[in-house]
Amino acid sequence: MQHQSEHIRLYEEMLQCTSQLLEWAESPDWDEDTFASGPQLQQQWNELQQQITRMESKLADESGSLASLPYSDELLRIAKRIEQVHQLMETALHDRIGMLGKSMKGLQDTKHLVRAYNDAGQNNPMAYFFDEKK
Repeated sequence: MQHQSEHIRLYEEMLQCTSQLLEWAESPDWDEDTFASGPQLQQQWNELQQQITRMESKLADESGSLASLPYSDELLRIAKRIEQVHQLMETALHDRIGMLGKSMKGLQDTKHLVRAYNDAGQNNPMAYFFDEKK
């Protein structure tokens, strides 16, 4: 019974941590604190995964199969929810990376324009503006 409550608790903690990672990935404002919390959450998720792996290895040695555990249906339900939330998080991060790539491209284009404008004036310190005559 102790294994059961501990095992379920670890899965529920992993679901909670995965949900927090999703919230982090979908956060509209990524300031320094928000950005720094991501790796901390990922480390917590990895630690939970290691704890679950150790426990399940021990339980498999004792009972022969995790599917034979009386509470395996509950674990499966939580695991499926973790997978769903994790897929949503991956999609959110993929979208965020795409937006950052576009922002970086825009920034790079602006940098090239500024550099071209500044380089054009090196031979002649006068800026040229062309207005259409009316």
